[in-house]
Parts: sequence; C-alpha cells; structure tokens
Amino acid sequence: MIYDRLENISRYRGIFENLDKAIDFIKRDGLKDIPLGQHEVCGKQLTYNHFQYEADAVEEPLCRFEAHQEHIDLHVLFSGEEYIVVTPTEAMQMIQTIEREDTIIYTGEVMSKLRLSQGWFALLYPREGHMGRFAVGNGDNHIDKVVFKLSVQD
Repeated sequence: MIYDRLENISRYRGIFENLDKAIDFIKRDGLKDIPLGQHEVCGKQLTYNHFQYEADAVEEPLCRFEAHQEHIDLHVLFSGEEYIVVTPTEAMQMIQTIEREDTIIYTGEVMSKLRLSQGWFALLYPREGHMGRFAVGNGDNHIDKVVFKLSVQD
C-alpha cells in the first residue's frame, strides 16, 4: 500500500510499467475533465472508473472488504473526504469470488484507516483487503472519485 499526496505520485515511477502509464495519464491529461463511468486507457492493462456517491457511517469492527489478484487499485479523490479501511487478506475470511471482476470479498476487522481527501491517493496492492465509503465526521460526505485498475499481468 502507498498513501501519499497526488503531487508526489511521480516519485513512484519505476515500480511497474502500468503504474508508470497511470502516472503519465494523470500528468499528461490531468483528471479534471475525465467523464463519469468506466473507461480504458491502455486496453485492459489500465482502466479507470470515475464515480460519485455519499459516504456512510459503516459499522465496525466487522466489515466486507474487497481484494484483487490481478490488478492494483489507485484511488484518487476529486472532492469530499472518506476513510478507506485496509486489512491484509490473511487476517480475514473469504466469503465470495467474482472472477469476471477480479474481486474477492472478505469479512474481517479493520486494521488500518486511511483518510482520503482531495489531493491524496492510495495505491492498494493485491491481497490488501480494502473498503471505502467510510464517512469522515461531519465533513463533506459527497464523494467524487476515480479508481484506476492497473493490471499486474503482462
């Protein structure tokens, strides 16, 4: 997992090719005018989903997490503020596999919370269970967000 300000994302060049492509896309095209919905940047190797929702108060300690095997998620918030909770899959119980979406659903306790605000990003690796939509206090719970899917397959 990497958690940092978006202005620092270039520091992570060279980790793997599809992250470099995502960084190039963000730096070249910016993120202000990307349309809502799912879109391919480099075929299935690099896609993104731009969506909006209201963050909720989610009951802890037991949560439903998702994790992936074949891609890394790059979460970037345009507006609002939310917590993303993270727990390694080894510490949870698997309850469902959705192969066509490369998603495995787990249940378990929250081990870490990331406060994601405008100008910050979280890069979540395979087997890092995660769940967004946790409201942050009495702040702006309307979330405008993009999640890039970066394939780890060649």
